[in-house]
Amino acid sequence: MRYLLLLSLLVLSSGLTAQKNFEGTIRYQMVSPDSTVLVNITAWYGRDRILFTTAPEKAPPGTDLKAETILLDFRKAAIDRYKPNDKVVERERMTGKGKKQDIPVLNMAPALAKPILGHPCTARTTGRFSKSEQKDSVTITVAGEMVFWYADDLVFSVPDSLLMIQMVPLFTNGHIALGSEIKIEPPGMRFVLHTEAKEIKPGRLRRAVFRHPKGYRLRDNG
Repeated sequence: MRYLLLLSLLVLSSGLTAQKNFEGTIRYQMVSPDSTVLVNITAWYGRDRILFTTAPEKAPPGTDLKAETILLDFRKAAIDRYKPNDKVVERERMTGKGKKQDIPVLNMAPALAKPILGHPCTARTTGRFSKSEQKDSVTITVAGEMVFWYADDLVFSVPDSLLMIQMVPLFTNGHIALGSEIKIEPPGMRFVLHTEAKEIKPGRLRRAVFRHPKGYRLRDNG
C-alpha cells in the first residue's frame, strides 16, 4: 500500500509539473550584416499548429526571400502553403516518401547560450557542414553553419519524428526558437542571416486563425 501511495504521488507530481505548449504570437526580424536583407516574420503558435508569415522589406535578387504564409500542422503532419494568386492551399506531407530534412543534426553549444527578450536560451549548432544536391543534371554543393537559440522556459512539443522536418527547427525543437544565425555558401556567394524575436505576446488564439482562407481549395501533393 505504501508503494502504491508513493507511485500515485509521483504520477500526480509529474502531471502538475508538465508544461503546456506555449500559445501566442511572436514577431521576429531577419537581417543581414550588410543591411541588404530585412524580413519581418510573424508566427502564431497554437496547441498543435504554427502559422507564420514572412514579409520582406529588403531582399536582394537571387535569394528565395519572398512574402509567404505557411501553416505547420503537426496534428495532420502537413505543411500547408497558401497561394493567394491561385486561391490554393498546397499541402506537403511531413512524413512518408516526400519528407525532407533540410537542416543537419543540431548539437549543444553551451558557450553560445544567451538571453533573448529576458528568456534564457540554449544554443544548438550544426557546426560546419557541406551538402550536395543534384539539380538539372548538375551537382551543387552548399556549405555553411547554423546556430539556433531555444528558450529554456517556452515549451512547444511536437512528435520527435517531425522535429527536423524542413523549417520546423526554425520555430521549435520542443522549446521555442527565439533566434538563429545562418551562414550559407552556395557556389560563388555567401549569405549571413540573423533572426531574433522582437516581441512575445502569450495568449489564447482563436481557432479561426489556423483555418484555411475562405474560397481556397486544397491541393494535396502527398
